Amino acid sequence: MIDYYRDLPIGHFPIDGCYLLVRDAWMRYLNAENLPEYASFISTAEQNNAVVKKHVGVLVTQIQQPEHLCAVVAENGSRWHCGIYCADQMPGLVIHTVDKRIKIETLTQFKQRFITVEYYKYAEPD
Repeated sequence: MIDYYRDLPIGHFPIDGCYLLVRDAWMRYLNAENLPEYASFISTAEQNNAVVKKHVGVLVTQIQQPEHLCAVVAENGSRWHCGIYCADQMPGLVIHTVDKRIKIETLTQFKQRFITVEYYKYAEPD
């Protein structure tokens, strides 16, 4: 999984394409289907939080500790960001986008830039 994202070309995901990266990971590695496609270049933390809350219990389930392939959702005031957690190696890594680049870093490094970090796993449809 790490190699796949590390090898993607710059620009594979658009600026602020973190939603698309999570969506891609869930479709690729969890065989999730019919996921909504989000890409908003001017969305605020408030707007993004509303989107996440809308899907809790339907598409995602909030969890207390990170699990392999969970979404890592972070906020710092008006800044909002997300990535996918990968436990293929320890310490676990967060794969996310910065501008049009893929960035892979430890969860600790990722969390240092944000006030709030939450974890959501894909909720399998009934």
